[in-house]
This record gives sequence, C-alpha cells and structure tokens, in this order.
Amino acid sequence: MLLVIGGPAAAASAAPNSSHWPDQISIPDAYGMAFSQDGSTLYVAQREVGVAAASSSGDVYQIIKSSDDFMAVATEANGDLLLTLDSDPNIYRVNMTELNRNPEAGKGPMWKLLLADVVYTSTSSSSLNSLAAAPDGTIYYSTSQDNQINVLRDGVSTPLLTSSAGSPFNGFSLLSDGGLGALDREGVIYEVSAAQLASGSVEPSALKILTTGVSDYGFAAFDGDTFYDVSGTKRTFQGAPADVPDAPTRLTATTGDGEVTLRWKAPENDGGADVTEYTVLAYNRSDDEFERVASTTTTTARVTGLKNGTPTQFVVRASNRVGKSDFSRSLTATPFALDVVYTTGGATLASDGTVEAGYSVTATGSALPPGAALSLVLHSTPVTLATGVVGSGGTFTLTGTVPSDTVAGAHTLILTVAPAGDDARSVEQPITVINATQTPSQTVNPSQGTSSATPGTPPSAVSPASAAGRLAATGTDDPEPALAAAAFLVALGIAFSVLGRVRERRA
Repeated sequence: MLLVIGGPAAAASAAPNSSHWPDQISIPDAYGMAFSQDGSTLYVAQREVGVAAASSSGDVYQIIKSSDDFMAVATEANGDLLLTLDSDPNIYRVNMTELNRNPEAGKGPMWKLLLADVVYTSTSSSSLNSLAAAPDGTIYYSTSQDNQINVLRDGVSTPLLTSSAGSPFNGFSLLSDGGLGALDREGVIYEVSAAQLASGSVEPSALKILTTGVSDYGFAAFDGDTFYDVSGTKRTFQGAPADVPDAPTRLTATTGDGEVTLRWKAPENDGGADVTEYTVLAYNRSDDEFERVASTTTTTARVTGLKNGTPTQFVVRASNRVGKSDFSRSLTATPFALDVVYTTGGATLASDGTVEAGYSVTATGSALPPGAALSLVLHSTPVTLATGVVGSGGTFTLTGTVPSDTVAGAHTLILTVAPAGDDARSVEQPITVINATQTPSQTVNPSQGTSSATPGTPPSAVSPASAAGRLAATGTDDPEPALAAAAFLVALGIAFSVLGRVRERRA
C-alpha cells in the first residue's frame, strides 16, 4: 500500500495536531523529517534505504527504495517532495502525482530519472543537510560547512544569518506560527521567528532556543510545543536549559537607628528560570563567615537589631529552581542614631536655648560611621558654621561661630551626616539668637534694674531674669537719643519749678 499526499495542500501550512499522532513511530535509519503541508503525512529520509511515509495511525510505508544516501526532506504546497543526498549539491523535486500514478518508479536507482528534477544546485561542495519549504514557495536549506541558513527564492540564494552560527545545521522544520525551527549539530533547536524570516537578516545571537539534547539529525514539529525526533519519539520543546541566575547588582544601603535598609538590582540573566528568592547575608566576624539575616522576593530588605556605630558587611544572592547565584559585591554600612549634644560658652545648650550672636557653638556626637562628612548650618537663611568628618573612632566635635550680624530671634541649627555610599541624614536644634548689639549692660530688667552682667558675657552665664529682660527689650538700639531726651525733660521740669517759686514770691 502506498501512502502519499492525495493532492495540493491548503494555501498555508497546517501543522498536525500532536494529539492525533502516536507517542512513538518506529522508523529505522531516519535522518531528515517533514510533515506534509496539510499535516496528514510524515515523510522521513532514510540513509541508504529510501524515503518512508507514515500516517497518524502509526503505519509506515516505503515510497522510494534506493541505496542513495538520503539526507533531508521537505514538502511543497502542491504535495511534491524536496530531497537532498549526501555528497550531492542538488535539491531534487519529486513529482508525487507521477509517483502516485506509477509507484514502481520509486523502486531502485532510476527514481531520479523517472520522478525528479533539479530545483537548485548549490555552489558549495558540501552536502545539503537541511531543508524546509514554506507555503509561498520559499525554500530554506543549509550545508554541512557554512553554518548558515540560506533562503532560496526564484532560484536566487541569500544567507539569512548575519554571520555563521556556532555549529552546522542538520535539520529544519516549519513551525505552526510561521517560523522556522533549526536543529544544529550540538542538538539544540533554535527558533527563527516569522518576523525574523521576513526581515531577511538575523543575528545568530538573536535566535531563541526551543530545546536542547536532541539527536543531531532531523525533526518534525507539530502545532504547539511538541515534535518528533528522528527516533520517532514525541517530545516537547523545553526551552533553553535553566541555570542558576547571575548575582544581583548595584547593592545600596540606607542606614537608620540600629538598622539598615538594603536595595539592589535584579540579575539581568535569571538563568532561564524565574528568581524565587533573594537572601541577604551579613558577615559575622566571630565565625568568619556570612550568615543569613533576611530573605525576600523583592529587591529590598530591612535588617534590624544592629549595633550603632559598628560597620557591617552585607552581600545578596538570588535563587531560582536550579540553585543559588554567586554573592553580589559586598557593601559595608554603619547604622547610627543621630544624637547630638550642643554646648556654648562651656554650658550645654538645650532645645530653644539662647546663643549670643558672635559666639561659638560646639556639636559633639559618637557611634557614627567613621569618615562620614559633617556640616553644621544655621537657618533660616542658611549659613554654614562648620564642616568636618567623623573620626576613626566614630566620634566628632564640630565648632562654629554664629555670625555677629545674625538677626535676633528664632533660628535652627541643622547638623548633617553623609556617610559614603549612604543617604545623608540631618537633625535639627531650635535656638534663639540674641543680637550682639543688645548687650546686658544696655538692657533693663523690669524687676532688678540694670543687669549686673558685663558686656561680652555668654548668654549661658546670664540669669534667667536678666535674659528675659533682654529678650523683652524693644525700641531703639542706640541709648544716646533716649538719654538726651530724658535730660531735656528733667531740665524743663526744673525750669518750671523755679518759675513757679518766683511767682509765689511776687504774690
């Protein structure tokens, strides 16, 4: 019984439904494979045997019997077959209508003379290993030496790939979505998408891996993600083999009081399998190893319970179903609490305390990241009073002078700490500035009269009542006009008093 295509196929390729075909078809000496374009028949090129045809029932029939070394097979839209032979540069077209009419023509070495004509002769001296024919008549082929996918249209051959692939191709198969599957000698099946075929130029690195571990001869794809390999076994495209992901990158830290918040960038290469977890590890000096301190499915983690002022080294690793990545680059972060003590004139400056314009203010702190940049700024109009860095022991002392022309009233001291590789943090201290021109000797205390404090005495040394008297003072800052006016009034009073007495004597 001869099983061949009964007539021309539909205008578009119809890859067969894999559920209609058995899981295994036994075809000895198989090399190239191709489904008919209507999906009804599987053709197999057999080395030194001939060409076989198989149906979805699993029956296999020999349609060409010859000792020729058949390499590749493809089917055209009209039902004809395309064949290549080992050490032969030709692509042969077999007239299936004639073979149906005269099956005996396929028996023996005369098949080429009786049934076939040459479609194309390659300029390469090597064998044509792979064939596929699209419904529009385009033929794809490869040779055993050029590691190339060649496109044959109207008798003109052009390369599809911009450069040679890493390995020769040993089998092509049309895919149900209009693309082309290409099997290389390493057993990897690549996908050339329909868009890539239409572009006429494809980088080999842009080809997607459909599966690996395939026998390095032909294959035939069903619709969806299944195919037959040359052993006649139904298999599934598995995609690229998964590997462990690359390490996370761009690890950064934001420190807090006894804690650190870490952020990082996900691996650009996940190894072909989704990242399922990130693990944060901190270096334990006593054990001399990294220990797990947090895990998350996002790219940020908060680590608490750390000692302020103590540098801690962190790394992050990613995991997928295959395994764990290498560690990221390490990052050292030092958590700290921004507790600052201010003094002026030798006394501690409380919140909302008073500072004399022209006098110095000293800020001190400890348990901070060594080497962190410091700045002390007076607001509202920002004036930098002092800058510096945290010492190697994590402590600092920063002294600045409040400008003598500072306007009296409410102001704010802002101390900023900026550790390397960390976000800057600031703390504010409200203060009241007493203008330098309002010295204690010129300010009247309502209850005590003139302050006993001498000019230039720091405000911390002035009594609360005296300070209150100075803050309550209003009016002109220059005492001379006021004194002159008072003298004038006193003189005028004396004059009126004398004039009154003269009048009394005259009376």
